Amino acid sequence: MKQMIQQQEEPIKARKRKNRLKEDSINQVFAEVILGRPSAKCKHLGICKITSVHTTRLNGFSSDSCNNCNKVYALISAKGKAFFEVAFLKSSIDKNVLDQHFKDAIFKVEESYTTDKAFMDTAVTIKTGIYTATITETFITVRFDIH
Repeated sequence: MKQMIQQQEEPIKARKRKNRLKEDSINQVFAEVILGRPSAKCKHLGICKITSVHTTRLNGFSSDSCNNCNKVYALISAKGKAFFEVAFLKSSIDKNVLDQHFKDAIFKVEESYTTDKAFMDTAVTIKTGIYTATITETFITVRFDIH
């Protein structure tokens, strides 16, 4: 009987260890992000839609073909329920869009947005609020707390 209980405990311990590893790992996806409010047909401030993009390179995504377009590209990173980070590719952002959405290194979300559950294996809700943007030569990064 004792041996049977021990045999049943081993798979449970293995599952817990596997789940803990999954929560500790960082998932990354390259995505197309439409800026704006979902209820305002992607106008105004925030995130309107996020869709995975399949590519092997980051260069070649520029704003040249889309003047005043809210479509930008980003590397999205998520770690369990700890954070959801969007590193917008600066070369994909039109100057007018840059001024409107990232003025003074601030990114404002006027309406909550929830990703599709298939995106990164779990649904993530980005809540309304004002978020700090970190601006580098290549990326504008915004980290959203999701706990």
